[in-house]
Amino acid sequence: MSIEALDTTLGSSTSVLLDSTAFIAFHAAQDATDALARHVLSRIERADDPLRGFYCVVSVAELLVRPVCAGPREEMYMHAFLTSFPNLQALNVDFHVAHQAANLRAVRNVKTPDALILACGLLAGCEAIVGNDEAWVTRLKPLFPEFRWIYLPSYL
Repeated sequence: MSIEALDTTLGSSTSVLLDSTAFIAFHAAQDATDALARHVLSRIERADDPLRGFYCVVSVAELLVRPVCAGPREEMYMHAFLTSFPNLQALNVDFHVAHQAANLRAVRNVKTPDALILACGLLAGCEAIVGNDEAWVTRLKPLFPEFRWIYLPSYL
């Protein structure tokens, strides 16, 4: 597998939901999937590529923990990244998202943070989901075959 295979799976997608694990890989050079996450985000960043990225605000809570503990500089860096990266948009949790998340919890016993993240992508009309969580692919892909599920380790 490779970046070319990743692009083939993304196909003509124009909207991709990034799970917190994709951002963690992007920011962790020692992560084996770092280059793949960087590739996806570089495509999102480019003005000439139709691919646009989305993330749930729940991911903000997950992604800011370590930077907050590390200090103000690291926290400001992550905050700036999440709020100013080109063509990357935060999706808020509202009543409708929470209701969809409750359905996911009821049907598949998905943990609340994961259910909220996935519900945001569903309701925003994302076509693909990128992450490093194998459980998402094995447990959720059968429920939502309309998504292109990108499990980054499978492209190594």
